[in-house]
Amino acid sequence: MPASSRRPSNRPHASHGRHAGDAFGQEAGGCGRAAELAIERIESTLPRIAELAIGGTAVGTGINAHPEFAKGVAAELAKMTGFPFVEARNHFAAQATMDSAAELSGQLKAYAVGLMKIANDLRFME
Repeated sequence: MPASSRRPSNRPHASHGRHAGDAFGQEAGGCGRAAELAIERIESTLPRIAELAIGGTAVGTGINAHPEFAKGVAAELAKMTGFPFVEARNHFAAQATMDSAAELSGQLKAYAVGLMKIANDLRFME
């Protein structure tokens, strides 16, 4: 292309700003959706993390305890905290593993990584 037909380098192209704005809007929308999905994943773990293995015995199985003990304690904790605690569906499974806590931890870590990526993207945009 001949030099005379080229646009001077110090003069911005008319549509350049519009494209940059579109890109920023798309990037912001992507960040917002990523955050929404992360929150949905975290919230999906809450019913499992809310199950409490409270049996009223040293081991927590509920054997030889009042049959309503665990349900009552979970209800009282829910009332005090506003978090929907419930009695574990299976006390043995709830005590034997930390799967729900590990799941929640993983979701929180994934969200943190996503937030770090968003922060770095914003930092590099300047």
